Amino acid sequence: MLASAGRGKDSMSTITICRERGYYDLARSYQVFVDGDLAGEVGYGGKLTVAATPGNYSVQLKIDWCRSPEVMVLLTAGDTVALDCGNSAGVIDLIFYITIWRSRYLWLRFAGPSTH
Repeated sequence: MLASAGRGKDSMSTITICRERGYYDLARSYQVFVDGDLAGEVGYGGKLTVAATPGNYSVQLKIDWCRSPEVMVLLTAGDTVALDCGNSAGVIDLIFYITIWRSRYLWLRFAGPSTH
């Protein structure tokens, strides 16, 4: 369950999504969905932090008709899970990523230890 007013601060956890500075989608934001609900947007080179209660969550990014694969996140009390995201398309394969590979147009993965 995403954070709501009145919850104890000690029991809250967060999911942080950092977006790389890639070539495509410079002026566009990626929509961040947690368990199918819009949780916010992350812009070019930006960061979004979503507060949530401990539990299992699916996180996915979307832009227009394209998206990332879902990433499953397990949050424990007071935990912060960091994810990195970006665009998969290159100059040569862009047409494939916006058509037949549209479910992989964006990537989303757990961040490395020194990323955040």
